[in-house]
Amino acid sequence: MNEYLPLIRGAAGVPEVRSRIAWSEIEAELGLSLPEDYEELLEGLPPGRFNDQFIDVRHPIFAGSSDRFVSGLKEFLGALKEGRDLEKALGDKAATHLAVYPEAGGILPWGRVEDDWIFAWKTAGEPSKWKSVAVSFEFNELYPLPGSMSQALYRLIIGDTGVEELDYLSEMQNFVQD
Repeated sequence: MNEYLPLIRGAAGVPEVRSRIAWSEIEAELGLSLPEDYEELLEGLPPGRFNDQFIDVRHPIFAGSSDRFVSGLKEFLGALKEGRDLEKALGDKAATHLAVYPEAGGILPWGRVEDDWIFAWKTAGEPSKWKSVAVSFEFNELYPLPGSMSQALYRLIIGDTGVEELDYLSEMQNFVQD
Protein backbone atom coordinates (compact mmCIF):
# COMPACT_ATOMS: atom_id res chain seq x y z
CA MET A 1 0.00 0.00 0.00
CA ASN A 2 1.11 3.55 -0.71
CA GLU A 3 2.63 4.99 2.49
CA TYR A 4 1.28 8.50 1.79
CA LEU A 5 -2.34 7.43 1.20
CA PRO A 6 -3.32 7.41 4.91
CA LEU A 7 -1.45 10.68 5.47
CA ILE A 8 -3.27 12.35 2.58
CA ARG A 9 -6.62 10.98 3.75
CA GLY A 10 -5.99 12.26 7.27
CA ALA A 11 -4.70 15.70 6.27
CA ALA A 12 -7.51 16.46 3.81
CA GLY A 13 -10.40 14.33 5.14
CA VAL A 14 -10.58 12.07 2.07
CA PRO A 15 -13.05 9.17 2.24
CA GLU A 16 -11.72 5.63 1.90
CA VAL A 17 -12.36 3.96 -1.46
CA ARG A 18 -10.85 1.17 -3.49
CA SER A 19 -11.06 1.61 -7.26
CA ARG A 20 -10.02 -0.67 -10.06
CA ILE A 21 -8.32 1.31 -12.78
CA ALA A 22 -7.32 -0.14 -16.17
CA TRP A 23 -3.68 0.92 -15.89
CA SER A 24 -2.47 -1.49 -18.58
CA GLU A 25 -4.88 0.08 -21.10
CA ILE A 26 -3.87 3.60 -20.09
CA GLU A 27 -0.16 2.79 -20.27
CA ALA A 28 -0.55 1.06 -23.65
CA GLU A 29 -2.34 4.12 -25.08
CA LEU A 30 0.28 6.50 -23.62
CA GLY A 31 3.18 4.33 -24.71
CA LEU A 32 4.85 4.32 -21.29
CA SER A 33 4.52 2.93 -17.78
CA LEU A 34 3.39 5.21 -14.98
CA PRO A 35 4.92 5.31 -11.49
CA GLU A 36 3.53 2.63 -9.18
CA ASP A 37 3.02 5.10 -6.33
CA TYR A 38 0.65 7.15 -8.54
CA GLU A 39 -1.33 4.06 -9.50
CA GLU A 40 -1.61 2.87 -5.88
CA LEU A 41 -2.58 6.33 -4.66
CA LEU A 42 -5.33 6.85 -7.22
CA GLU A 43 -6.78 3.40 -6.58
CA GLY A 44 -7.26 4.53 -2.96
CA LEU A 45 -8.66 8.02 -3.65
CA PRO A 46 -11.93 9.11 -5.22
CA PRO A 47 -11.71 11.75 -7.95
CA GLY A 48 -11.72 15.23 -6.48
CA ARG A 49 -9.83 18.37 -5.59
CA PHE A 50 -7.77 19.27 -2.55
CA ASN A 51 -7.42 22.37 -0.42
CA ASP A 52 -10.43 24.53 -1.18
CA GLN A 53 -10.54 23.04 -4.69
CA PHE A 54 -7.13 24.43 -5.65
CA ILE A 55 -5.23 21.18 -6.30
CA ASP A 56 -6.76 18.97 -9.01
CA VAL A 57 -5.17 15.53 -9.49
CA ARG A 58 -5.73 13.86 -12.88
CA HIS A 59 -7.86 10.80 -12.08
CA PRO A 60 -8.93 8.17 -14.65
CA ILE A 61 -12.21 7.44 -12.81
CA PHE A 62 -13.34 11.06 -13.29
CA ALA A 63 -12.77 10.78 -17.06
CA GLY A 64 -15.16 7.82 -17.22
CA SER A 65 -12.93 5.54 -19.30
CA SER A 66 -9.27 4.96 -19.98
CA ASP A 67 -9.77 6.20 -23.57
CA ARG A 68 -11.22 9.52 -22.40
CA PHE A 69 -8.54 9.86 -19.71
CA VAL A 70 -5.74 9.39 -22.24
CA SER A 71 -7.34 11.58 -24.92
CA GLY A 72 -7.87 14.34 -22.34
CA LEU A 73 -4.27 14.04 -21.21
CA LYS A 74 -3.00 14.14 -24.81
CA GLU A 75 -5.15 17.20 -25.51
CA PHE A 76 -3.71 18.90 -22.42
CA LEU A 77 -0.16 17.98 -23.51
CA GLY A 78 -0.87 19.53 -26.92
CA ALA A 79 -2.07 22.74 -25.26
CA LEU A 80 1.05 22.78 -23.07
CA LYS A 81 3.29 22.43 -26.14
CA GLU A 82 1.47 25.30 -27.87
CA GLY A 83 1.84 27.47 -24.77
CA ARG A 84 5.50 26.59 -24.40
CA ASP A 85 6.15 27.30 -28.08
CA LEU A 86 4.38 30.67 -27.84
CA GLU A 87 6.50 31.61 -24.81
CA LYS A 88 9.62 30.53 -26.75
CA ALA A 89 8.57 32.68 -29.71
CA LEU A 90 8.13 35.63 -27.36
CA GLY A 91 11.71 35.15 -26.18
CA ASP A 92 11.14 33.48 -22.80
CA LYS A 93 14.43 31.70 -22.17
CA ALA A 94 12.95 29.52 -19.37
CA ALA A 95 10.41 28.05 -21.78
CA THR A 96 13.13 27.02 -24.23
CA HIS A 97 14.47 24.47 -21.72
CA LEU A 98 11.15 22.78 -20.97
CA ALA A 99 10.32 19.57 -22.82
CA VAL A 100 6.75 18.27 -22.89
CA TYR A 101 6.03 14.52 -23.15
CA PRO A 102 6.52 12.67 -25.51
CA GLU A 103 9.68 14.76 -26.04
CA ALA A 104 12.72 13.19 -24.30
CA GLY A 105 12.57 13.88 -20.54
CA GLY A 106 9.38 15.89 -21.07
CA ILE A 107 6.94 16.82 -18.35
CA LEU A 108 3.84 14.64 -17.96
CA PRO A 109 1.14 16.30 -15.82
CA TRP A 110 -0.40 14.52 -12.84
CA GLY A 111 -2.21 17.55 -11.42
CA ARG A 112 -2.76 21.26 -11.63
CA VAL A 113 -4.05 24.42 -10.06
CA GLU A 114 -6.49 25.81 -12.65
CA ASP A 115 -4.56 28.35 -14.77
CA ASP A 116 -1.73 28.83 -12.28
CA TRP A 117 0.44 25.71 -11.78
CA ILE A 118 1.02 22.35 -13.43
CA PHE A 119 2.27 19.47 -11.29
CA ALA A 120 4.12 16.98 -13.42
CA TRP A 121 6.76 14.32 -13.63
CA LYS A 122 9.96 14.86 -15.56
CA THR A 123 9.90 11.61 -17.56
CA ALA A 124 13.62 10.88 -17.53
CA GLY A 125 14.67 7.30 -16.69
CA GLU A 126 12.58 4.64 -14.98
CA PRO A 127 9.08 5.73 -13.83
CA SER A 128 9.89 4.86 -10.20
CA LYS A 129 12.69 7.46 -10.35
CA TRP A 130 10.72 10.28 -12.01
CA LYS A 131 10.92 13.58 -10.15
CA SER A 132 7.89 15.80 -9.67
CA VAL A 133 8.00 19.48 -10.51
CA ALA A 134 5.71 22.50 -10.29
CA VAL A 135 5.64 24.52 -13.51
CA SER A 136 3.86 27.84 -13.89
CA PHE A 137 1.36 28.04 -16.75
CA GLU A 138 3.54 30.77 -18.26
CA PHE A 139 6.51 28.32 -18.20
CA ASN A 140 8.68 30.94 -16.51
CA GLU A 141 8.90 29.18 -13.13
CA LEU A 142 9.87 25.58 -12.46
CA TYR A 143 10.40 24.17 -8.97
CA PRO A 144 11.35 20.65 -7.91
CA LEU A 145 8.90 19.00 -5.54
CA PRO A 146 9.98 16.57 -2.80
CA GLY A 147 9.96 12.81 -3.38
CA SER A 148 7.46 10.74 -5.30
CA MET A 149 4.19 12.06 -6.69
CA SER A 150 2.39 10.90 -3.54
CA GLN A 151 4.90 12.61 -1.28
CA ALA A 152 4.74 15.78 -3.39
CA LEU A 153 0.93 15.83 -3.18
CA TYR A 154 1.01 15.32 0.58
CA ARG A 155 3.55 18.13 0.96
CA LEU A 156 1.41 20.41 -1.24
CA ILE A 157 -1.62 19.69 0.96
CA ILE A 158 0.17 20.46 4.23
CA GLY A 159 2.28 23.34 2.86
CA ASP A 160 5.69 21.74 3.23
CA THR A 161 7.18 21.80 -0.28
CA GLY A 162 9.93 24.28 0.45
CA VAL A 163 8.57 26.46 -2.37
CA GLU A 164 7.24 29.73 -0.99
CA GLU A 165 5.23 30.41 -4.16
CA LEU A 166 3.09 27.33 -3.40
CA ASP A 167 2.37 28.08 0.27
CA TYR A 168 -1.07 29.58 -0.46
CA LEU A 169 -2.29 26.13 -1.54
CA SER A 170 -2.26 24.82 2.03
CA GLU A 171 -4.37 27.56 3.65
CA MET A 172 -7.43 25.27 3.80
CA GLN A 173 -6.80 21.53 4.00
CA ASN A 174 -9.84 19.69 2.69
CA PHE A 175 -11.13 17.49 -0.13
CA VAL A 176 -14.10 17.99 -2.46
CA GLN A 177 -15.15 14.83 -4.23
CA ASP A 178 -16.14 15.09 -7.93
